[in-house]
Amino acid sequence: LGGPIVVLFFFTEGEDYAAVRAVLILFCVLAATDWLDGWTARRHKTETRLGAFLDPLADKVLVWSFLGAFLATGFFPIVWRAEFVAFVILGFLDINTTFTRFARYSDAEHRLRADFFGKCKTALLYIVIFCVLSFLTLQAFVAEHPSLNGEAGFSAAMVLLVIALGSLFLALLASVMGFVRRTL
Repeated sequence: LGGPIVVLFFFTEGEDYAAVRAVLILFCVLAATDWLDGWTARRHKTETRLGAFLDPLADKVLVWSFLGAFLATGFFPIVWRAEFVAFVILGFLDINTTFTRFARYSDAEHRLRADFFGKCKTALLYIVIFCVLSFLTLQAFVAEHPSLNGEAGFSAAMVLLVIALGSLFLALLASVMGFVRRTL
């Protein structure tokens, strides 16, 4: 649940290169530990019902902390209607999934397990966050070193944004497919 703390750091420390780079590194650590705890539990066969319920919830808190911060800071302006609609649909589907998992967790007979589409969606949203934070890090670095402002930096920034937007829409697709699969 370190996502909200890292986002708070992002808001309080400003947009200088060191702060944005620290947020990028902290996000990578949080994403890696999320993967590592699941892998460790599966490898050592120490999976629990509570862990199966809380892990996706913690993923959502991490992801939505950053996506909310990007919306709040205007990184994804609301005038980009397609991205805003994607966020709204993803949010609705995540809330629906969370309530469904809670209901299933309450039923002791029902086995909770990870959904393939949910894992894909989370991985793709991690890519979105990584690319946006990398873009912001590159932007802050170039701002502190104006002599480096050139075509190579611009090209790298555009590649990061294209990957982020493509991953966002693939995450939306994975989320919709998972929702359809659960409801049919």
